[in-house]
Amino acid sequence: MPATLIAWLELEIPRLLASSRVPGLAIALVADAHIAWSRGFGVKSSTSGGTVDENTVFEAGSVTLT
Repeated sequence: MPATLIAWLELEIPRLLASSRVPGLAIALVADAHIAWSRGFGVKSSTSGGTVDENTVFEAGSVTLT
Protein backbone atom coordinates (compact mmCIF):
# COMPACT_ATOMS: atom_id res chain seq x y z
CA MET A 1 0.00 0.00 0.00
CA PRO A 2 1.50 3.36 -0.97
CA ALA A 3 2.56 5.40 2.05
CA THR A 4 1.26 8.56 0.35
CA LEU A 5 -2.25 7.09 0.17
CA ILE A 6 -2.21 6.17 3.85
CA ALA A 7 -0.88 9.58 4.81
CA TRP A 8 -3.62 11.24 2.75
CA LEU A 9 -6.32 9.07 4.36
CA GLU A 10 -5.03 9.84 7.86
CA LEU A 11 -5.33 13.57 7.14
CA GLU A 12 -8.52 13.54 5.08
CA ILE A 13 -10.75 11.16 7.08
CA PRO A 14 -10.86 13.26 10.28
CA ARG A 15 -11.72 16.32 8.19
CA LEU A 16 -14.50 14.45 6.41
CA LEU A 17 -15.87 13.10 9.69
CA ALA A 18 -16.06 16.61 11.12
CA SER A 19 -17.65 18.16 8.04
CA SER A 20 -20.28 15.41 7.75
CA ARG A 21 -21.00 15.15 11.49
CA VAL A 22 -20.15 11.43 11.53
CA PRO A 23 -18.73 10.47 14.95
CA GLY A 24 -16.42 7.68 13.77
CA LEU A 25 -15.57 4.93 11.34
CA ALA A 26 -13.31 1.95 10.84
CA ILE A 27 -11.65 1.37 7.48
CA ALA A 28 -9.59 -1.38 5.91
CA LEU A 29 -7.71 -1.43 2.62
CA VAL A 30 -7.42 -4.85 1.01
CA ALA A 31 -4.72 -5.86 -1.49
CA ASP A 32 -4.22 -9.35 -2.88
CA ALA A 33 -6.98 -10.70 -0.60
CA HIS A 34 -5.17 -9.52 2.56
CA ILE A 35 -5.76 -6.54 4.82
CA ALA A 36 -2.96 -4.16 3.88
CA TRP A 37 -3.95 -1.40 6.32
CA SER A 38 -6.70 -0.79 8.83
CA ARG A 39 -7.49 1.92 11.31
CA GLY A 40 -10.29 3.46 13.32
CA PHE A 41 -11.10 7.15 13.48
CA GLY A 42 -13.24 9.14 15.88
CA VAL A 43 -15.62 7.83 18.52
CA LYS A 44 -18.26 5.10 18.59
CA SER A 45 -21.03 7.48 19.61
CA SER A 46 -21.21 11.25 19.85
CA THR A 47 -23.01 10.87 23.19
CA SER A 48 -21.20 7.99 24.90
CA GLY A 49 -17.74 8.32 23.33
CA GLY A 50 -15.39 5.36 23.22
CA THR A 51 -12.58 5.42 20.70
CA VAL A 52 -13.02 3.58 17.40
CA ASP A 53 -10.24 1.18 16.43
CA GLU A 54 -9.79 -1.29 13.59
CA ASN A 55 -11.65 -3.97 15.59
CA THR A 56 -14.75 -1.91 16.39
CA VAL A 57 -17.96 -3.62 15.28
CA PHE A 58 -20.68 -1.42 13.83
CA GLU A 59 -24.28 -2.40 13.14
CA ALA A 60 -25.26 -2.17 9.50
CA GLY A 61 -28.53 -0.48 8.75
CA SER A 62 -30.27 -0.05 5.45
CA VAL A 63 -27.97 1.56 2.92
CA THR A 64 -30.48 1.76 0.04
CA LEU A 65 -32.81 4.58 -0.85
CA THR A 66 -36.52 3.85 -0.80
